[in-house]
Amino acid sequence: MPPPKRGKAGLIVGILGGVVVVAGIVLLILFLTVFNGGGGGGTNEPTALADKYMDSMMKKDVDSYMDCFEKSFFSDSGDYSENMDPRDLVELGLQYVDFKFTGVQLKVQSQTADSAIVVTTAGKASVSASIMDFGTETDLAEEPLEFDMYKKGGRWYLSEDPMDQIDIGDYNMDDYDFEDFDFEDFDL
Repeated sequence: MPPPKRGKAGLIVGILGGVVVVAGIVLLILFLTVFNGGGGGGTNEPTALADKYMDSMMKKDVDSYMDCFEKSFFSDSGDYSENMDPRDLVELGLQYVDFKFTGVQLKVQSQTADSAIVVTTAGKASVSASIMDFGTETDLAEEPLEFDMYKKGGRWYLSEDPMDQIDIGDYNMDDYDFEDFDFEDFDL
């Protein structure tokens, strides 16, 4: 006696279940990237933008750093950069200066629909430029960094570079003899 024929109902239910799972994954990815403001430029949360900025500085990640600002931010760099690509200027700066952020805690100080201020409440920021024998460390609880930002197109962007707030003390360019400085070592 031959075995009884099995129906195709189990196979159809299995295929439909797989399609539902795949569709759910696709919808989740779309929600996280499109509807929640992720992907391409800025970030979808003010504190995430501050984290992204600090991370880009430590990793010397030019693309991530520039992504924290709108493109127009770099077109307003001033006369000194007329003949240089803004990306090259950022890359040069990150190449010769080291940034380290440790134990940083962030707090949203104020937020509206289209602007926010995030401040550091704890941690340390260290900035050093070995090429000029320079270094400083800042207590971010005593001298908080302020991340001023605005929202455009569902994404947050920095309106200014927070590192401009770091006090570098009595650092004086007159202390350096640039006549003997070998600029050929720089990849300009």
